[in-house]
Amino acid sequence: MPLSFFSNNFRLFLDVLPFKYLVYEPLQMFSNDTYKLIDYLRIICIQLIWCIIFLYYIKIHIEKKEWSTSQMWEDKNV
Repeated sequence: MPLSFFSNNFRLFLDVLPFKYLVYEPLQMFSNDTYKLIDYLRIICIQLIWCIIFLYYIKIHIEKKEWSTSQMWEDKNV
């Protein structure tokens, strides 16, 4: 469903989330000639920010899992 169907208040919230920048914006960049350099940079920066957030989230969960696994092994060795 296109984001333009939602109310303005809800669209402001949706604009912060990564969904728009996964498919819609990249397609618009290549199919629309009205984008300027600043628009390309904004879209790429937002995608990079979401990638960093996602990688950080994965890192935290991997470390948490490693920590719990090491705790489990220490408990068995005692």
